[in-house]
Amino acid sequence: MSWPTPHQHTNTRIIPSWGQHHPSHQPFRRSRSKQKDTFAKSSELRYGLGCFLGLLTVHYTKTLIRRIPLIGKVASPLLGLFPTLVVGPALGASVVYVLEVGDPEVARRNMERHAHRVSGEVKSVVRDLEAVARKHVARYEERAQRLGAALEETVEDLHRDLAPVLSQNARRADQELRNILR
Repeated sequence: MSWPTPHQHTNTRIIPSWGQHHPSHQPFRRSRSKQKDTFAKSSELRYGLGCFLGLLTVHYTKTLIRRIPLIGKVASPLLGLFPTLVVGPALGASVVYVLEVGDPEVARRNMERHAHRVSGEVKSVVRDLEAVARKHVARYEERAQRLGAALEETVEDLHRDLAPVLSQNARRADQELRNILR
């Protein structure tokens, strides 16, 4: 079997006849689904990196503020109101979003709209949890009342049963002490 030779070409690259339709010889094209997947992965990477960098930024900013002698003592309780694990990633993701959109005003309006939608969801979850909490509180209040009544009864029983014994033993101990001291 002989290799085909190029006729009238100055290119010395020889392509075997069975390999002319090989995918490696075709220009690189991605399908749309792969392009979307790649964009989604790069978007996830950008937002993930933004969240991580936001977390680090908030952590180090809070640390630096707390290290300032007088301001740190005053600001420390206020900084405690902003948990690093919540504020940091939110800040980082919002910065990435503003960079993606390009216009901070448009990003702000979009975030306000999403925040309004999320606040409605949070309110419904709070209502659901509040109903469950009320049920549990009522049940534990009932148990606490029963326990309080049982403890009162136990204290009365102890007082009724132990008081005479303790007073008798106290009199006996007092007499023995007087006998020893004589």
